Amino acid sequence: MKKTIATILLVLIFSLSSASNDVPDLYEPGGNLCVINKENKLPASFVPADLVTPNVGTRKASLQDKIDLTDEAANALEKMFYDASLKKGYVLYAVSGYRTYGMQQLNYKAKVQQTGNEHTAGLTVVPPGASEHQLGLAMDIQSNKFKSLDVTFAETDEGKWLLEHSSNYGFILRYPKDRADITGVAYEPWHYRYVGINHAKAIKQLNLTLEEYVDFVKQLPNSLVKDANHFLLIGLVTQIMAGQKVSISYHGTLDELEKLSQPFLPDGISFVSAQSVDFPKDEAFDTPRVLEDAEVSIFSTMGD
Repeated sequence: MKKTIATILLVLIFSLSSASNDVPDLYEPGGNLCVINKENKLPASFVPADLVTPNVGTRKASLQDKIDLTDEAANALEKMFYDASLKKGYVLYAVSGYRTYGMQQLNYKAKVQQTGNEHTAGLTVVPPGASEHQLGLAMDIQSNKFKSLDVTFAETDEGKWLLEHSSNYGFILRYPKDRADITGVAYEPWHYRYVGINHAKAIKQLNLTLEEYVDFVKQLPNSLVKDANHFLLIGLVTQIMAGQKVSISYHGTLDELEKLSQPFLPDGISFVSAQSVDFPKDEAFDTPRVLEDAEVSIFSTMGD
């Protein structure tokens, strides 16, 4: 009986998701897999349509108007911060979310003046339009142990927890260590990007950058990339990485999706459970929203 109910619910959710016509292309601005970097810039006019301010903590009150995200990403961030607090007692702070094109211009100009040349400046602050913060899908995160963004955040319990668990909420570490040759940005253990739970889990398991992952999944039907569970995504991308030719005809039905998924499902994991992503729920964040603290220069080390 429980399995029947779960299957019915999955069919309803899948039907509603597939029927939505206002979902942007995955790879275009507004889509969760949109890659923004120095080669793929956003126009100055781009502003996400559904920006909201997540109900999470910030170190200082003046940052509250600088942490906006898209509604979906904000909901996931709230759940992630809530769980970090509830389950581990960690206090996480949002530092910088949506960033306008104009703010990017100011940050980049200041960094060029500081370093003396655009190449050096570009390793930590990208040119205007090249910052994915403009997508409203990225958040710089710190703990209450720091007053500025610092690479040693990765060595803290909070930093380690985020790295291990962020994919459960749809976030990835966007600029991993020793991947600057691919991402174009130096290691930033504080910068997390929302891509959705299935893609985040796949990217983490495959140990890929967003650039690499998108190059691979673009070889699959767009509708399949949108609908697939992370087991299927991992399996198909692994085949592509191994040089295998993956040719798939997909028309957006659950039966097709189940047939494609079966070879990649671990023992004991049903298709229904694999496909039923536990999306973050709205829950209040129960730690102080703003810590009373001296105004500090967080933006001095702010990257892309």
